[in-house]
Amino acid sequence: MIITLDNISKEFGKNILFSNLSYTFEEGNKYAVLGPEDSGKSTLLQIIAGKESLTSGKIIYLEKDKEISEDKLSRKISIASPYIHLVEEFTFSEMVDFHFKLKKTAGNISQSKLHGIINLPSIFGKKKIAHYSPSIKQRIKLLLTIFSNVKVILLDEPTYNLDSEGIKWFQQLIEDYSGNRTIIICSNSKEEETCLCNYQLKIEDFK
Repeated sequence: MIITLDNISKEFGKNILFSNLSYTFEEGNKYAVLGPEDSGKSTLLQIIAGKESLTSGKIIYLEKDKEISEDKLSRKISIASPYIHLVEEFTFSEMVDFHFKLKKTAGNISQSKLHGIINLPSIFGKKKIAHYSPSIKQRIKLLLTIFSNVKVILLDEPTYNLDSEGIKWFQQLIEDYSGNRTIIICSNSKEEETCLCNYQLKIEDFK
């Protein structure tokens, strides 16, 4: 999918997050959206996902030269963010079952394969997610997002709460399973996140 931001702006009252932003995300590339805390990166990702409205401008979504309507975006885009929470009353298996009732799995991957990829100790099988560490919760968010059968993957600060081992795991996950999908990563210029990307969009350039 190709996503074109056409002269978009977002304001909250007198606070201008960004204005006159034009940019195109091409299919199969990896992009880093860079900026400090509260610069509008997360809001931009929410806008691209169709979960937040624009103040002005428009976004055009194209797949095989056909425009995709906003009501179909949830089938085409998957997002992981510190502000999107798991269902903590679920076990990992229940969370996987619930998520993939809403989205198909990429490559019809099995739940046992997902267990192997996330490498959870067997003791976690019966534990509620509420009792998992922040690092494992973040791994689950990333796993569910990346293994959704979608055209676009949006990752907001994907190494949030990850230790050094978790960061290596995330980087390998992107290397092995991103395929020919468009990936957009919001980051505070962290090398462990931006090193994965071919292109950079600095949101501060559009204040």
